[in-house]
Amino acid sequence: MGYAIVDKPCCEPVVCVDASVVVKWLVDEEDSEAALDVLERWGQAGTALIAPPLLEFEIYSVLRRLLFHERLSRERAREAIDYFHALEIETRTASLLLRRAWELSERFARPTTYDSVYVALAEIEGCPLYTCDRRLLNAVSRSLPWVRPLQLRARPDAPVYLPAQG
Repeated sequence: MGYAIVDKPCCEPVVCVDASVVVKWLVDEEDSEAALDVLERWGQAGTALIAPPLLEFEIYSVLRRLLFHERLSRERAREAIDYFHALEIETRTASLLLRRAWELSERFARPTTYDSVYVALAEIEGCPLYTCDRRLLNAVSRSLPWVRPLQLRARPDAPVYLPAQG
């Protein structure tokens, strides 16, 4: 599969985001402020956010774990859930999504298909996937340059590599 370079990443019409990015928008953690800046730029540019249906399960699990371990108050957890739904991230699925996620998991020796579902969706939709998951990036970014760390998104001169449509 070839890749097309998009010159203006701030003008991407659609981006796929994984749970590692969305959590930074919901709770205060390292790089949350920078992640929120990116979210604001995407909002100003009219960029649509997509993710597989798995995202909602992952977000609720993370928030529940933080609440359980008393790293988040019950009130703050509820606020985070409300904000998550206000983000209007469109969940998308495709008939071959799980099969492709399985293939990608095998190709990149991933122990589960969780991360690969996001990679597969971005590939199928022809849009970049932004992640803060270093393990995922280390596993796939050399072969799949459109799987990108969120931090690079802030560089206005950084090209974005998208799967070529065809």
